[in-house]
Amino acid sequence: MGKLDVAEIRALVEPNRVHARVYSDPDLFKLEMERVFDRNWIYAAHESEIGKPGDFVRTRIGFRELIIARTETGGIAAFHNRCAHRGAMVASMDRGNTKGFMCPYHGWSYNCAGKLTAVPLRRSYPEGFLEDPGHSLEQVARVESYRGFIFVSSAPKGQSLADFLEPVRDTIDNLIDRAPDKELFKDGVEMRQIYHGNWKLHIENTFDNIHTYFVHQSSWGSLRDYERETDNRKSDVQIQMIRDNGWPLADWDKARILAYGNGHAINGAYFTGTKIAIDRPEPWFKEYREALERANGAAKAEEILSMDRFNTLIYPNLIINIRYQYIRVFQPLSVDSTIVRAFSFRLGGAPIEMFHTATRFLTALSSPASMVSQDDHEVFNRIQVALGGDGEATPADHTAWIDFSRGFGTEKPLPDGSVDAMSGVSELAMRNQFAAWAGYMTAD
Repeated sequence: MGKLDVAEIRALVEPNRVHARVYSDPDLFKLEMERVFDRNWIYAAHESEIGKPGDFVRTRIGFRELIIARTETGGIAAFHNRCAHRGAMVASMDRGNTKGFMCPYHGWSYNCAGKLTAVPLRRSYPEGFLEDPGHSLEQVARVESYRGFIFVSSAPKGQSLADFLEPVRDTIDNLIDRAPDKELFKDGVEMRQIYHGNWKLHIENTFDNIHTYFVHQSSWGSLRDYERETDNRKSDVQIQMIRDNGWPLADWDKARILAYGNGHAINGAYFTGTKIAIDRPEPWFKEYREALERANGAAKAEEILSMDRFNTLIYPNLIINIRYQYIRVFQPLSVDSTIVRAFSFRLGGAPIEMFHTATRFLTALSSPASMVSQDDHEVFNRIQVALGGDGEATPADHTAWIDFSRGFGTEKPLPDGSVDAMSGVSELAMRNQFAAWAGYMTAD
């Protein structure tokens, strides 16, 4: 394991606290990319992005640049965005449609399955050169799709995708079932932000309900001042979401948090304003419910809408919000730098207003103009700097411990294998994340 042995890594995680090195040690970060991001199933793309042969998207998994493409025969291919000749990237666009990929350096050409199809001055290469799989683009070891969600793993062997997702795959099922036509489409804009902090901070923040009252006080407090001073109670999705961040702490305590194996977790319902509730007053939402009932029957439609989870974490870096078809994918760049990608799905067969509402929610929560995400990113940076992992000359502080004891010892194991935090302000999800992290980091 190089500089880090199993005992040393295990010593960094205790039942209710972790060592600051898990956020600030560059050697640990490198090992995370190998043991967490290379070996696990990682969300890579959605099939709606590659609907036609020749469609492709670029993505980043750990340290690797990948291409996900629809082949000529309709299959899904996943391969490294790196020419087999001299290593140059063969795709520079984030997405597109193409007959194939040609390296800009020496003109080696590949089809949409990654196979080498042509080289300049073919006579200068030996017989059978094009047929040698070693000269094609390097394939990702495993690629699978679960109901349109494409996952990849660089490990040739390991847990099946179905087993990996099993504890929380009903979140994906429910998201798809919310579309009357049972189809999702990645449409509209994808928001991208970089924050200067460790990638694990984003998970912790997502399941840290109590932080909203304090971190976002500048936004919900300003909103309340505005409403009081102008006597303006008209509100859209964005305003109601920001207002609900100011719930009293006793109300946050009533929310639900569930932890599962593999590091997965679920945050129960919150945000209760009329335009962000399960049932909404707008005429188009009545239209949507009627379409869902026509497709499924009234009882099934009610069952679909009654699943009111707010955030589902598919460890290590995919967060799904079923109520707004809102997706976050966070991609580590370095020990102290992370990209957050956020987008919404359009529901097939639903009124377009459903998608417009989801987009407004996305803009309020995870865009460069969002007061919410900017608050969070500022705190992440303050944590990173204080722990000595700011990427500057200051050496990392390896003496600090981070406390996760809130709600420790009051959890309740459930028959399905999950653990109920029994409190909406428990730090169970953080403890669960690090228990999984320690397992992945020390596995052979």
